[in-house]
Amino acid sequence: MILPLPESFERHVLRLRRGTVEAIRHPAATTGPAPGRGETVVMVPGHFGSKEDFRLVMPLLAASGYDCWAYDYTDQFSATGLDSYNDYTLELLAADLVELVGDRRVHYLGHCMGGLVARRAVLDRPSRARSLTLACCGPHLHEVRHRAMWTGLDAMLATSGLMGMWPTVQRLLPEDDEVLSGFWRYKLQAMNHAYVQGTADSMRVTPDLTAELAGSGVPVLVLYGSRDRRLWTHEAYHDMAVRLGATEAVLPGAAHSPVMERPEATVMTMLDLLETAREVCR
Repeated sequence: MILPLPESFERHVLRLRRGTVEAIRHPAATTGPAPGRGETVVMVPGHFGSKEDFRLVMPLLAASGYDCWAYDYTDQFSATGLDSYNDYTLELLAADLVELVGDRRVHYLGHCMGGLVARRAVLDRPSRARSLTLACCGPHLHEVRHRAMWTGLDAMLATSGLMGMWPTVQRLLPEDDEVLSGFWRYKLQAMNHAYVQGTADSMRVTPDLTAELAGSGVPVLVLYGSRDRRLWTHEAYHDMAVRLGATEAVLPGAAHSPVMERPEATVMTMLDLLETAREVCR
């Protein structure tokens, strides 16, 4: 199932050495004030997310002159693609992202797990990164709360599969939005099991790379919602931001998905970082 998007979006299928990536693009505005003209923002989704999660922020950033791309992970929704858990480490997904970016110098926006993947891509090729926005993404997933989450995920995958998440997802969706409801059911049914388990296994052991990221010199924004305590506490976000020397932004009223809950505020906050990064990268 394809989630309908406005005509201003483009859909792309990109072939990498390891497999196939589906992407959406919103080209930069060609009229009006466009301070970011010629620069690209690359958006990386969370564990159970997809490229469509960024559909509200992409037109807003494009209106300010940024060429916006959002990707699914390699064969994330393919039953005939990569089929080994070992194919879905965060390091390999970051290498795919670096391949996608190529020689462009880009701004990264990563949501939750996407922030961990984008962080690794920045560290792999810091010269190709103009900035990094970590949206609801903390330093690691090694705390007691995380271990309980992994245990629950293992049990769900062993019994009901990803559709075991449907009752929870359904409560978060607008009751009268049958299109969005159908899209989420499709995602949970179609998501590659090797991707789900492999990325989870990788996140369990991914180290805290805050010091390395701070040493990269890449400008960073740590952004999260005022109601977001799902995976990381506000104290954990704040401590990471301090160690990074990063800008920290707490969006009022948002929870774990500010790119969907507060798209305008997300973009306004990001634009400050992108402008700062332009000065740093000159």
